[in-house]
Amino acid sequence: MQRTLRSLVALSTMCVVVGVAPSMHAATIMRLNLGGEAENFQFDSGILSTIDDGDSSTSGDQNAMIAFMGMGEAKAASFAPPPSGSFTLSGMIASSPATTFSGSLMVQSFNSGNLAIYGADNTLLLSADVSLSAITGPLGPPNSQGLFLAFGDLTGGSMAPYLDPDSLRVKIKLPMVTGGFSVSPMPGAPPPPTHLATLEPFTATAPSVEILAEPIPEPASAALLGIGAAMIGMASRRRRPL
Repeated sequence: MQRTLRSLVALSTMCVVVGVAPSMHAATIMRLNLGGEAENFQFDSGILSTIDDGDSSTSGDQNAMIAFMGMGEAKAASFAPPPSGSFTLSGMIASSPATTFSGSLMVQSFNSGNLAIYGADNTLLLSADVSLSAITGPLGPPNSQGLFLAFGDLTGGSMAPYLDPDSLRVKIKLPMVTGGFSVSPMPGAPPPPTHLATLEPFTATAPSVEILAEPIPEPASAALLGIGAAMIGMASRRRRPL
């Protein structure tokens, strides 16, 4: 029962990431273009990670073109002048059996992991401990799409001082999961509403990775916000009836 609840919480968490993150002011700070032509993610022995592309000249597993946005775009010249780098996601350990819903949808939660993004010169742009994450998608072929979402705490890198330490969000669409998601044992027929099972190993192709975080306001911007809030407060007090 507890394992089922954990998986249900993981699914709820994924909805929260999509629906609530904007209200928490987390914004896209960069997108990593991984190319999307070769398999670059794998789930094996209960661990989800990027696949090493074999390029020893870069620090990360997967080479990537980096598109900076928002705060990242404003600071990009000092971070990494060439728009290229590399990316690693490692140690995402499955926290419990996967949960299937009505024999058609699978949710697998994870309870740890690490993320690192490097610039063209192999300097660390951003690193994080992933504290809560999950992957979901339809069971079996021909459907092969998946979605990975995560929360994380920033731990280092040249971008870290400009971001709220506990505001990291990661979104990875997996439009091609080789063979689709499968679990063992498979749900019976007719499938029950929920079913606990072991997620089988798979490989997947992700064309891009979206990194979101909440920038720390510049001192001048923070001061203006404070002055604005004070003026609004004073105006509202003046309008109160006697």
